[in-house]
Amino acid sequence: MSNKGFALRMLIVFSLSGCLRGPDKYIRIHDPSTVRKFDGKYMTFSTTGGNEDKGIKSRFYSFDKKKWLAGEDILTGINTPKWLKKLYPNNRGKFWAPDIPYSDKKIIYYSNWSFSGQDGVASIGRAVGSGIAPDITWEDDGKPVISTDKYTYDNGGPCAIDPAVFEDYAGNLWLSFGSHGLENSPGYGGIWIVRLDSKTGHIPIGTDPIWSPGNKAFTQLANYGDNKYTENNIEAPFVYKFAGYYYLFVNWDRCCNGIESDYQILVGRSKFPEGPYFDRVGKNLVDGGGTLVLKSKGKYIGPGHAGIFKDEKGAFCFSFHYYDGHDNGRAKLGLRKLVWEDDWPIITDKTYELIEFEETSVLPPGLTRPPH
Repeated sequence: MSNKGFALRMLIVFSLSGCLRGPDKYIRIHDPSTVRKFDGKYMTFSTTGGNEDKGIKSRFYSFDKKKWLAGEDILTGINTPKWLKKLYPNNRGKFWAPDIPYSDKKIIYYSNWSFSGQDGVASIGRAVGSGIAPDITWEDDGKPVISTDKYTYDNGGPCAIDPAVFEDYAGNLWLSFGSHGLENSPGYGGIWIVRLDSKTGHIPIGTDPIWSPGNKAFTQLANYGDNKYTENNIEAPFVYKFAGYYYLFVNWDRCCNGIESDYQILVGRSKFPEGPYFDRVGKNLVDGGGTLVLKSKGKYIGPGHAGIFKDEKGAFCFSFHYYDGHDNGRAKLGLRKLVWEDDWPIITDKTYELIEFEETSVLPPGLTRPPH
């Protein structure tokens, strides 16, 4: 995305934050991770808020209050990644679009920006959590998983934000990521994928971690197909396995403009993690394909940043953020019931209601489970 476009986006994101803590205060959720259950708590993580805000936002659901509450901000203070200021001196301790790929491991991927005024200078990091939810302490791995720079951006490559990590059916680990592209260059940028080492969660030894036009470790998965904007207006990938397929969800158009946002979520599927991904009419997502699954409707404006989890009863929940048209365009979390039709996802209009966690795991001696 362009300097001007990115700066405007960040200004609007920060100005919409309004995240005041307390049981009766608005709890902002933007770019949510997939909802996970840790230690009896439903949790999600999301993008940094206002101008003075830092760290990733942690949220947990209270069944007593029937709402999401603010947990402690993470990757701040002594837990701020040590490499961040060295690599990006202008970084403000801000992060966005965190991803929690596992339901049984406290591992988080996140993205950050250099704030240097140069397009495409960004990184994706990884951290491991310890402690009992919602009070999880996250320790960064000590280096970025992947970084991109001005050369990458200027030569048609990806921008290292919006990570989405998943295991394929063979147990291999993959990172999909990417956002936007150069103005007047709709084919630049887009959504890309690279294989990770399943043990370290980083680029495998022997694989060149630096993107270049000839580096075959990186594969482009999707491009923006409309001509409404001059940029490659696609971002926020999410990959989910079902029925022998991989489903790639992406966002088109503009976020972060409150009720003026026209974000929408599309999907394609493939038999292979590296694609190609096709929509329901057989159009390749690299060529601008994508089947619409969710767009603005009623108070739910500009839905974006897909996530899916399957509950203990076998029901599917589709998570996303939206700008509330009935509440000054504030960014909130939406949960919908998802069903499958001919092995394609259908997002219903029915709200998914979180169910109480059924405790089956055993804690080590001396530890107790926190109350719901």
